[in-house]
Amino acid sequence: MKISDQEMYMAIIKLIEQQGLKFTMADLARKLHTSKRTIYQRFSSKEQLISAMIDYLFKDLTIRGDKLRSELHLSAYEKIKRYVDQFPTLYPIGCILQYSSEIAQRYPQQWHKFQGEVDQISQTFYRILINDPQTRELSKTEKEMLLLMLQKTTRSLLNGRFLMQQQLDFWEAIDAMQELLFHGVFGGNQPKISQGL
Repeated sequence: MKISDQEMYMAIIKLIEQQGLKFTMADLARKLHTSKRTIYQRFSSKEQLISAMIDYLFKDLTIRGDKLRSELHLSAYEKIKRYVDQFPTLYPIGCILQYSSEIAQRYPQQWHKFQGEVDQISQTFYRILINDPQTRELSKTEKEMLLLMLQKTTRSLLNGRFLMQQQLDFWEAIDAMQELLFHGVFGGNQPKISQGL
């Protein structure tokens, strides 16, 4: 019986949720009701398996972002809102972030790859914002600062411990970042700036 990519990677994610990174290839084979040999025919090592799972988790992030950017009838806010709202069910990134320190220590190449994929989220935000006709003209410095703020904030959220301490879900935090981007910290009735004496 052929095991689909979705079955394979969802089984890996379930094992991570249940056992962390301690799961073995034998555990995965049992979960999928197949042999260890079948798993090893697909993945020669656990490192390769984790790399493939990361590819699967993020496989259409760029495609979705590019598609939304081309939908000219939507505002930047609507594009980013749709981008974020679709993800919690499609991308169970939270289960990976619970083990961020362990992955970084035991699988540094895979963690670097994961970080790069998450960076695409901030890149997508940035491109949507910069290319929106409603965005005011930004200076070169402002553009650089915007990209830096988006990247640093998204990277900070990769610290699973921070999210757990704050009792935040990754996508809730991304959603909050989006709301701050568009609505700022002031309400509609901002105080007028004094012109001095």
